[in-house]
Amino acid sequence: MNIRESFERIMSEQSNMALATVTSDGVPDVRVVNFCWRADTGRVYFSTFPDNDKVREIEADPHVAFTTVPAAGNAHVRGKGVCRRSALTISEIAGDFIRKVPAYRGTVERFGDQLVLFEIEFHEASVTIDLAHSGTLKL
Repeated sequence: MNIRESFERIMSEQSNMALATVTSDGVPDVRVVNFCWRADTGRVYFSTFPDNDKVREIEADPHVAFTTVPAAGNAHVRGKGVCRRSALTISEIAGDFIRKVPAYRGTVERFGDQLVLFEIEFHEASVTIDLAHSGTLKL
């Protein structure tokens, strides 16, 4: 199995990731968020409301970890990187989210002007294809 092809497939098909941050008390915190991957920028994107705990946690310490959450099977991608508010807007990237999660259209229509878009820059990913096949990909 080709690790690069598997990475691209997983990142384009899976819509949820577990995002880990660190609280102000130094305690790890994890939550599941919708995400999209853009190969043209090499970034993972997610949106949230500005008063959410993860916003404060990322602003205090931008180092994050994530793993995609498979709907079935074991295929997933893990990464560590730096998270920041994106220069892109939610309206510029909404189509990418809606292709993965059609119901996201309603979220964008109702709350798009309130959402904050974040991006994760990472340079290496652990790719698990199944229990017997995995590898590391340099990005």
